[in-house]
Formats: sequence, structure tokens, C-alpha cells
Amino acid sequence: MGERNRKYRIDTEENREFLKGITENLLSFGHGFPSPKGSSYYLGDDGTPWKDRNRETWITSRMAHVYSIGTFLGHEGSGELAAAAIRGLREELHDDKNGGWYAGLTAEGEILPNKQCYAHAFVILAASSGVLAGVEGAKELLEDALNLYDLRFWNEEEGLSCDTWNTEFTVLDDYRGLNANMHFWQQQMLPKMKNTASAQEESLIMFLDGLLRITGEFRNISQKNG
Repeated sequence: MGERNRKYRIDTEENREFLKGITENLLSFGHGFPSPKGSSYYLGDDGTPWKDRNRETWITSRMAHVYSIGTFLGHEGSGELAAAAIRGLREELHDDKNGGWYAGLTAEGEILPNKQCYAHAFVILAASSGVLAGVEGAKELLEDALNLYDLRFWNEEEGLSCDTWNTEFTVLDDYRGLNANMHFWQQQMLPKMKNTASAQEESLIMFLDGLLRITGEFRNISQKNG
């Protein structure tokens, strides 16, 4: 490989500097995401917040995750940005009356209806990452999110996560989505891992058992539908 292309070769100094630059650029790009109360704006090509669009829970959760990672990488401002997103998830995006998280908010601050498994999966991711990064409120958010998932989304009889409830958690859609199940089970791994080797092995076995149940159910569904 020529000297000019060494930045694409793993473990070279040029590659490390190349990846560091990309990482810094990406993290710097997102600095404008938080609304005043923490939920995430969509961003334009130059990072300008699009304040006329919805502010969604799954995006806010991902920003909390990204800037929690940013704290470990030493990116300036990451702690404050992760904290803003966690605050948005604990406050304006959280349904204090019915529990769980709204799909999002409109530009005018009205709620987007329904409670989505997909969005709740990313709340777990955000909270897990926030706990590791030492973000205030992340531990409480994680406990709330895990309890809510067990109460509302995991269906032990079916071996699958339910996909969508109405906002009040009184009407459940009969659709079962592979994407939501995939993401939810991914996010289950991190917060349930323990410190000791034996406990980690037990957590891994539980995780794989659930994963096999989910994939088995979707295999059966696909076979029934041809």
C-alpha cells in the first residue's frame, strides 16, 4: 500500500490520526442538537438545528449515547451534551401520567402519539451509556426504562417484544416487528452484565436464551407466511 493510502491501513499512525479526525468532526457536528429542554432537533447538513421538525425520542436517545462515548474520548463538551439528552428523556419526552416515553414532540411541543418498542429500546441504550459516563440521572432513567420494558413490552408467552401501544397503554397493536425486537434485545445486554466472571456468564446465557426465542419465533412467523 502506498504512503498516500496508509491512513486506510489499520494500526498505522496515519490511520489512527485519520479516524481521530473523523471522530472529532462527527462529534463537533452534533453540538447543536439539544433543544432548551434536552430533546433532540434534527440537524441540517451544516449542523444547524431544524426547529420546525419533530423532536423524537429515539434520536434524543442516540445523541445521549454518542456523547456519553464522547466523554470517554475526551471530546470537549460531551458531558454537558449527554446530560442535556438524558434530561430531555427524563422530563419532556417522558409520560409522567401513563409511564414510558412519547414517540416524540412536535415543533410546537405537542406529543406524538403511541408508545413504540423501538424508541424505548434506545432509551435503555441512552441510560446504559449515561451510567457508564457518570451522567446525572442516568441510573434512575435506566431503572425506569428496564422496569417499563418488563411491564409493557416483553411478552413472555410469545417470547417476543410487543411493538406498539397507544399513548395510554390501553390498546396494544398485534403487529410484532423484527427491527424493534432486535434493538431491544441488543440493549438488554449491557445493563444486565455484572462485574464477576460467573455473573457475566449467567447474564450471557440469559441473553442468548432470549435471543434464540426471538429468532425462533420470527422463523416460525416467516414460515407461516411463506
